Amino acid sequence: MAVFTPNPVIGIDISHWNYSINVPLLLEAGVKVFVVKIGQNRILDPYFYKHAENICKYNSQGAILQCYYWDEITSNPLSQAEWLINEIDKSDLPITFTWIDAEQWWTSWTIYNKARAGGIAYSAVPRLTPASLSTHFYQTYMALKNGTSTVTGLEADKCGVYTNNGFILEHAAPMAKWFASEKVNMWIPYYGWQSQPRPATTMTWNTWKTKWFPNYTPPIPAGSSYAQMRGHQCTGDACIVPGIYQNMWNKPIAADINIFDKSWLDALTGIIPPPTLPENRYVALYTLNIYPTSTHTPPVIGWLPLHTEVVVYEVVGNYARIDVWIDGISKWVYFPYLQKV
Repeated sequence: MAVFTPNPVIGIDISHWNYSINVPLLLEAGVKVFVVKIGQNRILDPYFYKHAENICKYNSQGAILQCYYWDEITSNPLSQAEWLINEIDKSDLPITFTWIDAEQWWTSWTIYNKARAGGIAYSAVPRLTPASLSTHFYQTYMALKNGTSTVTGLEADKCGVYTNNGFILEHAAPMAKWFASEKVNMWIPYYGWQSQPRPATTMTWNTWKTKWFPNYTPPIPAGSSYAQMRGHQCTGDACIVPGIYQNMWNKPIAADINIFDKSWLDALTGIIPPPTLPENRYVALYTLNIYPTSTHTPPVIGWLPLHTEVVVYEVVGNYARIDVWIDGISKWVYFPYLQKV
């Protein structure tokens, strides 16, 4: 069974490997969370502002901006955390959450890339000891959360770590202890028992939801709780879906696709549905089309049966956003055909 039920929210993570994204198209498909790479080894990702500023144009339509930072294990962890905090502050963007990408174990990119190319065995790649690697990531995380002598931290509810149980067991076993004690927010890449399409396969978003939406729960580090798990990267560069491009000619590129905990996102962004009060309850006078946005944008994505009672959250023009949630986003119907209860 997948985590984050009911109503998990779909997200993608992007970087300079992605030339552009079509945010309105992705929002229509149910993608709500956009995690953009901000940098690596104290170097700004060249596409960070391009992506982030584009996403922020659609905040009012439900786009949620987060960022991730590749933690370079050969670079000072405190310096990296300070750089990251300063870049976030300097951006003046509504970044709701920041992730440390903890997946590097090698200390030489040259030798590691040689192993990836099949030139040498991975066992010949130099690496940190499990204790040293764990200490490095711990220092980065704690500095990001609590700050240093020169910067103010992001606090525990605004940062977390992207890694998985397999990485910790193989390369940094002591991480499990502080993941549990610090109650670290976790975004876990794990592709489960559903064999991913190989090579990467072109498909619609509906096909992805039908065939590749996770039907399993990822393992987590020993001692941690599933209450700490906020995101699950469930396909990695395997599915080529509409809206994510690799060049200026809009050639599609395979994407990392994720699901996130809706209740966590609502609390994080302050988007908490209003209470069910008598003054905002309505009933459908007809069977109504359900639309993805307030602009009557096709296609129709569902129907609200005659006489169904709903809660209206807001009205924009002739369309009302109601308590019908599809892919983690509340949807819209024609407001004049609703009657107050």
